[in-house]
Amino acid sequence: MDEILELADSFGRSQKAFLTLGVGYTWLLVGANTMLMLFVALEPPRFAVCENSATYAGSGTGGGCVEGQVLEDNDCTYAYRYHDPMETITTEWHLGHCENLNVLQEPETASSFYFAGFLLGVSSLGVISDMAGRLLSLFVAISFMNFGTLFSAFAHSIYSYSFCRFLTGIGTGGSGTTALILCLEMSGSHRRQLCTAFGGCIFAVGSCFVAVTAYFVTHWRTLTLICSLPGFPLYFLACAPFVVESPRWFASCGRTVEAIRVLRQIAKNNGRTLPDTVDPQALALLLSGRVTFDQVLAGHLHIKRGRGR
Repeated sequence: MDEILELADSFGRSQKAFLTLGVGYTWLLVGANTMLMLFVALEPPRFAVCENSATYAGSGTGGGCVEGQVLEDNDCTYAYRYHDPMETITTEWHLGHCENLNVLQEPETASSFYFAGFLLGVSSLGVISDMAGRLLSLFVAISFMNFGTLFSAFAHSIYSYSFCRFLTGIGTGGSGTTALILCLEMSGSHRRQLCTAFGGCIFAVGSCFVAVTAYFVTHWRTLTLICSLPGFPLYFLACAPFVVESPRWFASCGRTVEAIRVLRQIAKNNGRTLPDTVDPQALALLLSGRVTFDQVLAGHLHIKRGRGR
């Protein structure tokens, strides 16, 4: 298969386009959604409100109440208000350190749900991609990521938010892995390290994007929408000529006709043409080890078939 990919150009325009838009854009969103929880669940600084301090009792630092004093995380002695410009799930649903919460109400639990979904997405969608193809698995994962993030922006409680984050985790885990695998299987072996490194770099860019955006956007619902809506244009990738099913997956399933069709499309996108001797029957014999690649190119394969008959 590597030799045929070299004929089609193992890292031509088709692979570069998918690496940039397919892998790059997907991993940008994976990085953004992974970092999002850090800012959405943040508990802003708490300032003491002395007129209602009698309603709170706890292990304070002593010294009396000072109006507007910044309170420590574990200081629940006085009534407090949050820093006004910031609105997070912690402030909206009263999930701060001084609230009496069960474990499912902790903001950190929503983050745990996300990574549980991430684990499930990596494992389950990987199996689906082996059974039904890389492209189907990729767009299923993208749907989980997009709609999970979108619905979380309209969550009405920490419970519904945690569930949405679980769905988002399934999508980010599955989409990032499947997009990378599809790119690796379309590229030559000498370019696979580049594909992997590029995905990791873009993940970091997506994380930085959220950090910068959160500096200006202080409402968690708006920030979540900003991270969710850019994911929907990924569906248009299905119409792009450089987005094809993995020829290696077709070949591993014995579907050599489809594998050759995809390889010819990749070659066409890269401005090349595969020899007529590279056909489905030749690919099947090549993968089985019954002929060499040089025999396929020379056409000796057809002579052997004629003698066999």
